[in-house]
Amino acid sequence: MQQDRNIPNLFRFATKELAQDATIAYLLAWADPAYRESHPRLHTLGTELLRSLLQTQEVDLPPIETLCIKTQADWIDIVVQINAGENGVLLIIEDKVSTREHSNQIERHIETAEEKYRGCYDRLVAVYLKTGNESKASLPNESICGRFMRRDLLDVLNKFQDTGNTIEDDFRIHLQNWEDDTNRWESASYDEWGWRQYEGFYAGLEHRWDDCCGWDYISNPARGFLGWWSDPWDIGTEDRHASLYIQIHDAKRLTVRLGSGNAMERVRAPFMRQVLGALEEEAFDDIHIERAGKFNGGGAAAVANVKFDEQGPWFAVDPNGVVNMDATIERLRRLEELLEKVATRLTDEGLP
Repeated sequence: MQQDRNIPNLFRFATKELAQDATIAYLLAWADPAYRESHPRLHTLGTELLRSLLQTQEVDLPPIETLCIKTQADWIDIVVQINAGENGVLLIIEDKVSTREHSNQIERHIETAEEKYRGCYDRLVAVYLKTGNESKASLPNESICGRFMRRDLLDVLNKFQDTGNTIEDDFRIHLQNWEDDTNRWESASYDEWGWRQYEGFYAGLEHRWDDCCGWDYISNPARGFLGWWSDPWDIGTEDRHASLYIQIHDAKRLTVRLGSGNAMERVRAPFMRQVLGALEEEAFDDIHIERAGKFNGGGAAAVANVKFDEQGPWFAVDPNGVVNMDATIERLRRLEELLEKVATRLTDEGLP
């Protein structure tokens, strides 16, 4: 359910992670048995949310006797203390809106919690909670912590649209609007896309792509862009190699890039011209290869722009400009075949 854009929503203003910390803690606080009779729906919501967070690490929620929730305790975003001793569970949450986990935050938080609460709780559960969009490739390893994404949070909140609680309503509607906006790439013409639709399109590609890939914001002097990239194909030997890979810029530009690997400090223009020549010579009839601007080199550099239909975008669309994902994946597979073929040829020719 989308909210009337003319009605203020708290979370159009409370955009920082501290505000989200407080909101998650607030919702979890309703799981306290003290609210079972006075606010049954909010109590059930809080309990269901707490249970769902623990289930990311296959830990059951014990009958709650005592519940203590803190925010920003020892640099941990949210600390939830459930009971104590043999029946106790300590839940720590790393909460993110649009930023990513960095500097081994979760591992450091686990170490802090284990030291501070040693012997106080039977189980320690760490969860990475993220409401913004993020590539699966950059998420923390599930062997370290559970993952609880925006869709998981909405699955809980959407069961409780009858609480009458303004904070819960605003948070749920805010997240649903974000989810709907992200997924609009599936039904809107590509020329109407913005940043969130780029993210949604990349997430759709990542979901369908069998091999390793990832996507994220890539900064550069020209304001940066949202990039998606494939796993590279090595050129050369294990001891000395460069690499070829696919990269997409802001969803609408498809390129082949050359990485210097460990064979050279920088990709240089003669090698880029050699790669471009091999791409042009080996390209299948349906793949159009164009030189990608000036060959200035660098640690990695775009060698070629790629299209499949010279009159339209690189991805496949229907007459209304809506993406055909099956056909788009097939195009990327064709390009993948070409890069593998070129990498094999250049390995045989030898690195410069």
